[in-house]
Amino acid sequence: MKHITVILFPNMMASSISLPLEMLNAADNMLRSQSRNRPQINIALAAQTLNPIASSASLPILPNTLLSDINKTDLLIIPALWRNPLSTLRENIAICEWISNLASGNTLICAVGTGSSLLAEAGVLDNKAATTHWFYFDVMEKRYPQVNWKRQHLITQSGNIYCAGSVNSIADLTIHFIEKGFSPAIAKRVESQF
Repeated sequence: MKHITVILFPNMMASSISLPLEMLNAADNMLRSQSRNRPQINIALAAQTLNPIASSASLPILPNTLLSDINKTDLLIIPALWRNPLSTLRENIAICEWISNLASGNTLICAVGTGSSLLAEAGVLDNKAATTHWFYFDVMEKRYPQVNWKRQHLITQSGNIYCAGSVNSIADLTIHFIEKGFSPAIAKRVESQF
């Protein structure tokens, strides 16, 4: 896993991206300490503009890449959206086509909490298992009846598409990605630290 992309939106929960990014950076640091010749991971904080994006906690996050400049990535992380995700979704509907294009390839795609609404809107969750934040299951089931919503699951996987129902769940899922992309030993070390 060499290239990781995080989509940035207004009202995203910063913790839904900061925790997995810190864990992935820790894995990368451990790998580089074992072999100085290994390239480090490249993390793209991508948005439709390069202007700072205000998170739900009013913490500004500065994108370093335009979304339109990314055609391929190994892992895409879609953050959780604070409160009702539908207003943020309506403002960012153009991103759904971009997500759909990535989903048809080999990119691992991970939505945190209500970030799964972007996957559902893009149509990539049709007839697939998915989860979301517990408070929004009724809204999601009504809006996206073609998705197989799993109320009792905190993590779902359908092929290359993963959903984590909470920020705590994304930590567990990040360990899985580290095990697959780095090694089981590095995943165990990151898990023990986080």
